[in-house]
Amino acid sequence: MKKHIYKIDGLTCGNCAAKIERHLNKDENIFEANLDFSTGRLYVTYKDDPYTLEQTMNKVMEASDDDLEINYASKTKTHSKNLINKRIIQLITRLVIGVILLFVGLFAIPSNLVWLKVVVYSLSLLILIYDITWKTISRIIKLKNPIDENLLLTISAVGAFLMSLPVFGRGDMYFEGIMIIAFYQLGQIFEEIAMNKSRNEIMRAVDLQGEIANLIVGDEFKTVHPNDLKKNDLILIKVGEIIPVDGKIVSGQGSLDTSSLTGEFMPVDVDEGDHVLSGSILKNGSLTLKVERLFEDSAISKILELVTNSGERKSKAEKFITKFARFYTPMVLILALFIALVPLVFKSQAYADWIYNALSVIVVSCPCAIVISVPLAYFAGIGLASKNGILVKGSNYLDELNNLGYILTDKTGTLTHGYFEVKKAVFYEIEEELFWEYLVAVESQSNHPIAKAIIHDRKKLNTKVLQENYHEVPGAGVSSTYKGVHLIAGKPSFLKTAGVEVAKVKEKGTIIYLAVNQKYAGYVVLNDTAKYDSKHMVSQLKKMKIETVLLSGDHISNVEDIANEVGIEKYYGQLTPAEKLDILEQYLANNDKGVGFVGDGVNDAPSIIRSDVGFAMSGIGSDLAVENAEVIIVNDNPIKVVDAIKISKRTRLVALFNIIFSLLVKFSIVVLVLLDLLGQYQMTVAMIADTGLTVVMILNSLLILYYKV
Repeated sequence: MKKHIYKIDGLTCGNCAAKIERHLNKDENIFEANLDFSTGRLYVTYKDDPYTLEQTMNKVMEASDDDLEINYASKTKTHSKNLINKRIIQLITRLVIGVILLFVGLFAIPSNLVWLKVVVYSLSLLILIYDITWKTISRIIKLKNPIDENLLLTISAVGAFLMSLPVFGRGDMYFEGIMIIAFYQLGQIFEEIAMNKSRNEIMRAVDLQGEIANLIVGDEFKTVHPNDLKKNDLILIKVGEIIPVDGKIVSGQGSLDTSSLTGEFMPVDVDEGDHVLSGSILKNGSLTLKVERLFEDSAISKILELVTNSGERKSKAEKFITKFARFYTPMVLILALFIALVPLVFKSQAYADWIYNALSVIVVSCPCAIVISVPLAYFAGIGLASKNGILVKGSNYLDELNNLGYILTDKTGTLTHGYFEVKKAVFYEIEEELFWEYLVAVESQSNHPIAKAIIHDRKKLNTKVLQENYHEVPGAGVSSTYKGVHLIAGKPSFLKTAGVEVAKVKEKGTIIYLAVNQKYAGYVVLNDTAKYDSKHMVSQLKKMKIETVLLSGDHISNVEDIANEVGIEKYYGQLTPAEKLDILEQYLANNDKGVGFVGDGVNDAPSIIRSDVGFAMSGIGSDLAVENAEVIIVNDNPIKVVDAIKISKRTRLVALFNIIFSLLVKFSIVVLVLLDLLGQYQMTVAMIADTGLTVVMILNSLLILYYKV
């Protein structure tokens, strides 16, 4: 299977996007298609060879009558930031001309010139409605199902216009028939502006890609686009500039604003040798960086890609709305038909009055308020998470976060700093200098925090090039041949599998044992401390009725100390990654609520992948973490786990409110119409209420971005 991502410009309504999505999913060569109206991105997974861009365009146009433009989506190119686009200008122009003609007919033409009035009114209506009606006519000509909001609007406006004829006895209703469309088009303008504003706000939260880079060429500087940079290029970062690519500081020092990545506004001091991520802003100092990642692979590009592609994985609410919109419009038409036929049962009722009521019900039937605002709420939720240094890979995972009942978490580097310090070293029948040389050598190729602590300040030579047969068992230990000497370091159980027995040691901390040529040579004791927010995370999760369970490969006494310190009641120690996975499987099998796992995204990959929601700490710099986890926490603050859950709950609350409130308003208007409580211009009132509702629901979704976590 192959997946392609397309960018579609010109979509005019959420219901139209849902139609395209349903049509594509019927294609035999398409395994799955998802169209995110909020971003205009189409995600298509093909069973066999993908369609060409032209073939895809044709498939999309089979289900759409809009003037669409389709291209392959770019990883780095963002959308237009203009609030007023070509379509809005056209709508405003037509609206102004149509309303002017309406008022000319009302006030400038004498009442005795009836047919002249009709001609002017007809021109006004035609200018305002032609695009709506043409879509309906086009679908009928192409033998497609014409039942949608365009058909409903055409019936209601043209119906009200025709009812002005004396035969219906309703008097002069030209004004109301035209104003229905005028208010609808005005609503379209406000909706388009609100949607553009929403997209801009959401993308502004995560789009901090540098637009220039100061490439160092010899003794000169050359201004280039970050896309033109290659690995190992040297670039200069000046005060106030955005770091365009991930790199390593080769000279200079300064303070960075990393809030776009981590959500934390405290400046971070950096110096020579430090690795920095793109999207950070240099607040003071000057830095020379060596490029480590290309522009499209750098941190901020990954974040932008994850956020813009999050619409591929739809939430349950979004899937419900897609199905709901499919049946909603036909149901409204059937209801309107029954209302129009009331005089058949109650002979005393006038046909004209009930046809008018039926048309008023049709006016309020457009499902746009729900179809647009619900996906936008989830998109805004993902944008809010990104602002706070939390990357959620899809709307469906916001749903999963709502359902969590258990958080299983690793210890080292997750709840603790992972900055181990060697507190004690004991040697057996080996000189201290040789012990350290061997221990540093065997640990030098491992990325585990314990290994890094051991080699810290002790690595005097490049031992990697002198090694052979390096082997690492995650959570257990490492082995290697160094200068012809076979070395093993790790837990007692790991050394025992190699035939080495170690002495039992009672020490407070993490103990790493060393064997040289199958002979026990001694051990080191390391200690780690809990992060400040670890206890806060556990207490907040407990308030949410989410239980935290600690799973660690460390000695049980160390695990117990950390568990007691942060307030965790259930904990397990001396676990291999496979044993962690077994415990996770038990929780998944024996509980109805969701189970999340928090780890580093690499060593705990099996558990992160298998859990309902996998959290990767400090994961944006790791391709494995991005691939394995559903939620990526850019920094290493455990309280972000709580923040992610809070954001998910807020997002779902807004989405549910939008659904319930929209349906309640529409139902209320229908009741008021049937009870004849909206007065002489009930159709116009109904249209204003419906259009206003859509704009209000869009703005309500946008407010998620300003929610204080």
